[in-house]
Amino acid sequence: MARPISDSAYQTLSTGICPWLQAPLLQFETAHGAGRLGHGWLLAGPRGVGKINLALFAARRLLEGKDGDVRILEAVEAATAMAQRHEPVDRHPDLHWVFPEAKRSTLTVEQIREAAQALSLTSLTGQGRVLVLEPADAMTTAAANALLKTLEEPGADTYLLLISHQPGRLP
Repeated sequence: MARPISDSAYQTLSTGICPWLQAPLLQFETAHGAGRLGHGWLLAGPRGVGKINLALFAARRLLEGKDGDVRILEAVEAATAMAQRHEPVDRHPDLHWVFPEAKRSTLTVEQIREAAQALSLTSLTGQGRVLVLEPADAMTTAAANALLKTLEEPGADTYLLLISHQPGRLP
């Protein structure tokens, strides 16, 4: 019997991902493998439980080409990138990672509009586009309103991963 998930996901499940993330990863992989993956995912939980690692894994799976090659850092390598505020993480041209700018604690309407504009363009690699908002609960009300159209009517092969430490604070 074939596994409902990819070999790379199985490897990650069995060796590299936190045990408490196995269920959401299996849900993601099953939906992705069946072609029933929703365009928007809310990755919610307390700080430090691995939501960023899960988002990196999901982005890798969504953006990989036919040969399985994708230029996104491994989760372990990404730990350093996260400490440096994500600069090296956005190596794939169709991965858009939005986070608060230096000395700010919110995601601004300008950041969301810029990301929405990037998502409206044709994929540079032909594999789709992924937007990660981290943390999504840091959006201002104006930023959330700017995201609404993209969230309701994304383009083909466009995926939004919203990381939230406090989902009750989402605008």
